[in-house]
Amino acid sequence: MEKIQDLFIKLVKIDSPPGHEEKLADFVIDRLKKLNLIIRKDKFGNILARSRKFNKEDSILISAHLDIVKSNKGVVPKTKNGVIYSDGKNILGADNKAAIAEIIYALEKIKNKSYSNFELLFTVQEENGLVGAKRLDKKLIKSKKALVLDYSFPVGFIALKTASAVIIKIKIFGEASHGARVNLGENTINLASECISKFRPKSQKGLNYNVGLIKGGTAVNIAPDFVEISLAVRADSEVKLNRFVKRIEDHFKKIVSKKDNLVSIEKTRVGFGYSYGKTDKFIKEMVKKFRETKVKVNFAETLGLSDANVLNRFGIKTIEIGYGPKNVHTNKESIAIDQMKKMSELLINLLKVENLL
Repeated sequence: MEKIQDLFIKLVKIDSPPGHEEKLADFVIDRLKKLNLIIRKDKFGNILARSRKFNKEDSILISAHLDIVKSNKGVVPKTKNGVIYSDGKNILGADNKAAIAEIIYALEKIKNKSYSNFELLFTVQEENGLVGAKRLDKKLIKSKKALVLDYSFPVGFIALKTASAVIIKIKIFGEASHGARVNLGENTINLASECISKFRPKSQKGLNYNVGLIKGGTAVNIAPDFVEISLAVRADSEVKLNRFVKRIEDHFKKIVSKKDNLVSIEKTRVGFGYSYGKTDKFIKEMVKKFRETKVKVNFAETLGLSDANVLNRFGIKTIEIGYGPKNVHTNKESIAIDQMKKMSELLINLLKVENLL
């Protein structure tokens, strides 16, 4: 049987940035076809699969996403002391291809045994704001509970609580002028910089924001008449999120209006948080499975979002769990082979029954 690290390396060598997951989807479908599953691909590119002996009353959905945060074409994986890295020139793509490898490897190890009731979901464009999951027809999923393998922590971590998030696009308009006569107009990039630099909120637990993109200008000798700022706000409660977003809006409007410029603000909801207690029935079921597999359980809260946020909004009881990678979204990204093996063992314990077909 193919080693899990070899499967993982095959996966990371298939470039799959958001919106370009087709080749990876084909690879995954080819592997799933050999496992006697019922498979379908929706019009957005999401892959759904189901065991043939299926009963929605006691089934579970296992989910991962196909896309990586950006292209890693030409990535060169390196293995050292049982850990797989990129060569430092690109991201590795362990987020989320380690999870895909763990799922496929686990199923291939038990393919000659009778599966329990389960569904699989591999989504597209997760990194673009959970787009694939949001476009999914929720009626296609029959399971009432789900695990999303997308928490970038060691195996055994369970995210009991996740954040809500909003992306804000702020557009500032002014009047263009020649670079030699900038005093005749307000340089909108300078104005945007003033707005950002003067916004200094005190650090709050369970809240963060990040200015990720600034677009503006057409030439170095023209004072730009337009700039667009994109930022993300995450919070562990809706009240905290809404208050902070309102504060940002008021701040930008106040500064821009003093300069007689115009501003427009557009808000896009990324996702709604979820929260479970340790005594929740589903949580207790998962803890039991973890301990049966000799996996130490760690409960956590996160300001990250994943497809788990969307599935919970669909009415499916879903938790995000750790699957092993480190330093995701950076050129230092890595995954320990033992972590992938451990996650696969957990999935085997969860998805198999002992009776042979």
